[in-house]
Parts: sequence; structure tokens; C-alpha cells
Amino acid sequence: MKRGRLISFEGIDRSGKSLQAKRLADWLGEQGQPCLLTFEPGSSDIGKQLRKMLLDKELVRQPLTCALLFAADRHEHVKSRIEPALAAGKWVICDRFRDSTLAYQGGQGIDEKILEQLNDLACEGLQPDLSLLMRISPQTSLQRHGDNDYFETGDCDYMQQVAANYDRLATSHQQRFAVLDGEQPPDLITELVRKTVIERFNEIGK
Repeated sequence: MKRGRLISFEGIDRSGKSLQAKRLADWLGEQGQPCLLTFEPGSSDIGKQLRKMLLDKELVRQPLTCALLFAADRHEHVKSRIEPALAAGKWVICDRFRDSTLAYQGGQGIDEKILEQLNDLACEGLQPDLSLLMRISPQTSLQRHGDNDYFETGDCDYMQQVAANYDRLATSHQQRFAVLDGEQPPDLITELVRKTVIERFNEIGK
């Protein structure tokens, strides 16, 4: 059986990635491609408990503690959900994956080499086949409505750093990343996502 593909959606908070991830999964299903729509943190049984701690606004924790908790969540996610789906030939559409750790925990001052080591341990070398970065400004993120979690309560300078980290990752890994303007209307972004997937993977949309 042919192994499936892994597509991750990345971006700062309220960039629209969750909506676009769901739309892509729905569209792939319409094309006859079995897929799994999943997310981080909290998609595994253990991850559900870790998510409560990670997003708790009242719980003070050290940046490295966050990185370790995310790594634990990611390892459970990979082993219990992502790898089995890929092995079964499904495409996995993931709302956040390993690049989120580099962007967010990197923005908290942790050395990128340490974060990469944690990612490699958690993912056992697994990388997305395609990472779609929904790029919006920190100002747009703050203006969009939504419930704040632990990582959304930081100041604009922090979110600027997270956004800059994402841009740097996209530049450093151009073969894997596709950057889309998240400021555009959602329906237009959906079309661009589909076009990108068709261009990147010849077996879809034909």
C-alpha cells in the first residue's frame, strides 16, 4: 500500500489555519482521497490532558517546560494517530506540527538546536511533505475575535517574534513550505490551498 502524505498548517494565532485545514480535508475526501484531520496539542488521549496544562492561562510555567510538554504531546500524536494513518495510505492534515514549537518556544528564548532535538525525538524523524504557512500580521491576529489561551496573552512583541520565526523557517525550507496571505478572503485562500496541493502532488485533482 502506498504511504500517505503529511500536510501541516502553520501560522500565528487566528491566522485561519484551522478553517483551511478542515476545508482541505473535506475537499480531499471529495476527490476520493482518504484522510485524517488532526491537530496539536491534544489530539491523542494523553495529549488531551497535556493540552489542558499547556493552554491554561493561570498556570505559570517555564519555557522549557512548555517545550517538553509539547514534545510529549507530539510523540503520542505521531505514534498513536499520524503514523498509523500514513501507513494505511491516508493523507494526514495537521493543524500545527513541529514548526509551531520552533516558532513559539523559539520566541520564548530557547535555542533552536534544543528544539530541533526535541522535535526529532518526538517525531522520530517525521517531517511534513508540505507545510502551509498562513501569514497574517500580529495586529490582525489581535483584532480578530476569539478566546485567549496561554500563548495568546503575550504582548505584540512576542507575536512579532513568532511571526518572524515562521518567516525564517519558510525561507530556510522553501522546498517544504508554501506561504499564503492569510489576510485575503477565506474562499480565495481555500482556492490557493487547493492549487498548491495539486501542484505539489500530481496524484490529486486529476
